[in-house]
Amino acid sequence: MSYLKINNNSETLLNQITFFNKELNTWNYGFLHNGKKSLNFDYYKTISPQDFEKHKIGVCWDYVEYEARKLKSYGMKCVTTPLTNDKEFSLYYIVHTTEDGIDPTHTWIGFRLNKNIYSFESSWGKYQGIHKFANEKIMIDTYRNWHSHSSDIKSKIHNCYVFKYNPKIKFNKTPIQFMNGIHSTGKCYFSTNTNHQKLDYHL
Repeated sequence: MSYLKINNNSETLLNQITFFNKELNTWNYGFLHNGKKSLNFDYYKTISPQDFEKHKIGVCWDYVEYEARKLKSYGMKCVTTPLTNDKEFSLYYIVHTTEDGIDPTHTWIGFRLNKNIYSFESSWGKYQGIHKFANEKIMIDTYRNWHSHSSDIKSKIHNCYVFKYNPKIKFNKTPIQFMNGIHSTGKCYFSTNTNHQKLDYHL
């Protein structure tokens, strides 16, 4: 992967991140199946950042893997703990379970810079851009609201969960394999399910 060189100035770093976001916003949503663009997740498997960069197409799960490696190349640190220090970032996963059994998910990157919290959004066309928030909890609450009103949710919502997780090192996973991996290894930051395990972190 090719990366732009940057210095340690926080303002310059934010400008570089914004430029990178605008570049990704021109890439495609979906995945290749038999050489053609598809949105039928029966055929989907996660792809490596190298393949994502090569084909410039992926779903949110693929976008954040690529974004995470880019931010690391800028000298930023990936954490699953709360964002308490500048130049830290996290990968977030949200899922709403629904009564029709279709459980829509979304992933995004959040980062801290100049004592501010930002989200990096490219895969969700409606909300593409760098968004600034007063704190990490407000960012998560905003994504919960956005996602609960997503057109992907077509029946009554049962529960909502938000996790942080580490970048993957193995790909070619089916949706169920990817989701099960997040639920079993991620750190839970929000849950509406009173029967769910205790939250790993409170914001």
